[in-house]
Amino acid sequence: MLLVDRVSAIVPGESIVARKAISWNEPCYDGLPDGASAAYPRPLLMESWGQAGGILAARYAAGRTMLFVSVAEAEFGRPVFPGDVIEHRVRLARHVADALFFEGESRCDGELVLTVASSVLALRDTDSSTPVPAGRAQ
Repeated sequence: MLLVDRVSAIVPGESIVARKAISWNEPCYDGLPDGASAAYPRPLLMESWGQAGGILAARYAAGRTMLFVSVAEAEFGRPVFPGDVIEHRVRLARHVADALFFEGESRCDGELVLTVASSVLALRDTDSSTPVPAGRAQ
């Protein structure tokens, strides 16, 4: 999990609180031109939140592959910059068959930076014996 630095609380099967410290050492800042915005990219903020959800989902995924399928009604608040510490709060809203539904938010210094109304993670069996169809890369 490259975009989660620390898990500060977890209630298995229910919720997780995880942190990500943003620094100038992030690859997204390599070669940033002078005068360009140093706001942390929103897709990486969403990915970091999703990785926190992946940690929460790990108990259901033994021997299976986790696939984040969708995100609905994600809203971004204030931008995040190097030096900020993001606190992700992810809750498991429900678990139906091989799908986990998450909701939650991310905050920085108490301010909302991301709200996610719904995110779906699908679990798929990992079967290395399944042949790859001809013409497809492995």
